[in-house]
Amino acid sequence: MVAVSRSVELLGELEELSSARLITQQTDVTKSEELDRLVDFTQRRLRHVDILCPLAGYLGVSVLGQSPVKNLDALIKINSLSAWETFEKFKPILSKMGAVCMATPAPLLESISGLEAFCVSKAPLKSLIRTVGKQQEDLRINGVACSPVKTTAWELPELERVIEAYPWKWLRATEVAETILFLVSEEGRAIRGEEIILSSPIPTRV
Repeated sequence: MVAVSRSVELLGELEELSSARLITQQTDVTKSEELDRLVDFTQRRLRHVDILCPLAGYLGVSVLGQSPVKNLDALIKINSLSAWETFEKFKPILSKMGAVCMATPAPLLESISGLEAFCVSKAPLKSLIRTVGKQQEDLRINGVACSPVKTTAWELPELERVIEAYPWKWLRATEVAETILFLVSEEGRAIRGEEIILSSPIPTRV
């Protein structure tokens, strides 16, 4: 197994919690040249890949119409195009009947003020999963659409107002991981081009 992150610190923490079989690699998947190096590295170490989970993304407060268009371009690059480029570059070394799982936002997030741009930036990925995912004969491509998950992604200062305004019940990261494991497992082999929605109770605005 190869775990990838931009953060050396996070990779170090993961190594401490995991078995010696885990291989870690620092990579910024929004940069094509670093993705190329990651594919080469992975192929040398593992030869082929059975399961691919491009889960990188950036969550921040940005309201459509109130911030420069270039900010939305950057969000789309991070939150949709980087995941799809990761899939495209790894596709040649994915094993036959391999499985791909990506992360998208649950419908719950689309109704929250301040997260409009984030949700729009994930829209291309949602569409690609539904359309291209159903066209693949050998590969399974699915997504997990998540309402707020208790991770460091929500620790940004600008998100404090959103968290205070919507006192939802957090999903646990293990719940997301278990759903991904099902989608990429033999038991989930009949599911293609779908999003499994993991949704905490709808928050009431304070």
